[in-house]
Amino acid sequence: ITLFLSALAALAQNPSHPLDALTTSEYWTVYDILTAAGHATPETAFVSTLLHPPAKSAVLAWQPGQAIPRQADVLLLRGAKSYAALVDIAARRVSSFAELTDAHAPFTSSELLGADEYMKKDPRIVEALAKRGITDLRTINCVAVPTAYRVIPEQANNRIGLGSCSQGHRAHHTWGRSIEGLAIHVDVAAKKVLRVLDTGAAPIPQGDTNFLETPEDPRPHTTPIETAQPFGQGFKITNGEVSWQNWRFRFRIDPRNGVILNLVRILDKGKPRSVMYEAMMSELFVPYMDTATGWNNRAFIDAGEFYAAAGFLKPLRPGLDCPPQAAFFDGFTTGENGAPKLTARLACLFERNPEGPAWRHTENGEAYGRPTRQLILRSAAVIGNYDYILDWRFDPDGTIEPA
Repeated sequence: ITLFLSALAALAQNPSHPLDALTTSEYWTVYDILTAAGHATPETAFVSTLLHPPAKSAVLAWQPGQAIPRQADVLLLRGAKSYAALVDIAARRVSSFAELTDAHAPFTSSELLGADEYMKKDPRIVEALAKRGITDLRTINCVAVPTAYRVIPEQANNRIGLGSCSQGHRAHHTWGRSIEGLAIHVDVAAKKVLRVLDTGAAPIPQGDTNFLETPEDPRPHTTPIETAQPFGQGFKITNGEVSWQNWRFRFRIDPRNGVILNLVRILDKGKPRSVMYEAMMSELFVPYMDTATGWNNRAFIDAGEFYAAAGFLKPLRPGLDCPPQAAFFDGFTTGENGAPKLTARLACLFERNPEGPAWRHTENGEAYGRPTRQLILRSAAVIGNYDYILDWRFDPDGTIEPA
């Protein structure tokens, strides 16, 4: 039994295909390579470690049993300086390493959330809050988020964030309790408040935000709806490839882009025909379009700016996001110390009955046809107070739809 478990653990550490997500072992290999090369010092933060997509021609030519090319794109942060590295995992070497001179790495969690400590110690912010009748700062939460465009001179060479504060008294969270009239410019690397622009106080919303205590019982006169699969799931996953009806595809969970589909094919008269080599949601862009000071430069690039700080995908809840019989899949991201972090249930796969026919026809008073079903690959992207359910829907008739 011990030998079997050891072999199983070793198998789980090795990719079976060039497009598989990075494994725990590979994350640590990247860490060791960069540390040995002197690029990852104790003062260096790992912003992200992502699979470097192999060349399409190499993937299509690859056969099981052959060596698997594996590289990683790594973003590092040391003080205010950002660095990009390409690490060859198989060769155990750094292929390239350079400072980013015209760009910054995304904000880290410690930069975004860590601003709370020094912002609430700044006398200008303390005074501005006192003008609004706020002197107890224990339930005040302050953050620093990326700015949309260069309007602050310091942005040219520094990591500048837009600071804001909210009130959490008698609330589970503070998203709906924003303290308005303050535009705060923050140097997140230096942990310093640069300036505070006070355009005047506005009432803090006091609406009920304690929805977390709302009972989850169904509404009155609601009867249960259940989907049973007494013979098990109608799809199979073999060496990372999903097969369902005539569909064949692979997918991986990526910290930057979420769920990525690969090598999507459909059997056409028994032969696999390529439908898509790769598909993903590339970005979520949220421009606020508000002219008010403190809001006029909020135009968030959600995935690109926040994936390293807060994580792009969030865990799914069985029975809420996905049916209990769904298959769930975990994913890895990088901690700021370079260690891989496992998050459970970042994607789920299940069959659904859309309650409609695949085709039908009535002839001589009789209806003929075939019931249909769908295969759903689901994830949930959550950035701050925004939740997005992201589906890939497969139909037996060859339709694939992102939703």
